Amino acid sequence: MGLRLFAMAVFASALLNAPTMGLTPLPWPEEAPDCSGLSDALREGSTIVCRERPTVEGLALFGVAFPEVEHRFRCNEPNVCTYTYSRSDMTLWCRLSEAGREAFASIRETNHSGPLPELVRRECEARDRTGAVVPIEPAPSSGDAG
Repeated sequence: MGLRLFAMAVFASALLNAPTMGLTPLPWPEEAPDCSGLSDALREGSTIVCRERPTVEGLALFGVAFPEVEHRFRCNEPNVCTYTYSRSDMTLWCRLSEAGREAFASIRETNHSGPLPELVRRECEARDRTGAVVPIEPAPSSGDAG
């Protein structure tokens, strides 16, 4: 009986002293004043939170306003990073590999506005405001006329 109680005490002590990092979410940093550092953060694996109002050249002249988006990026695991792009009606949630991080950084730098590349579509999932998965449109194949 005494041995059993001792073993239970040792086990309980180990649980109390075990690291809880996996169970406790890390805090996000303060929001950056703008998203100019997002591409660098994607490439370097540094954490960033920022908001911006996307614009499409020419449409701003006609008073077209786009909803504000929030970007959150961090690397909690080696070689796998989490990126979210959220706006009022949709969230793009990604677990990005190093190649995916580079693809997103390039998309940002070129102001890419077409379908997402296959690599990004494999690593991301879009959800509407109810949480339902929304299909991400595939890039047209090279044989498509368009």
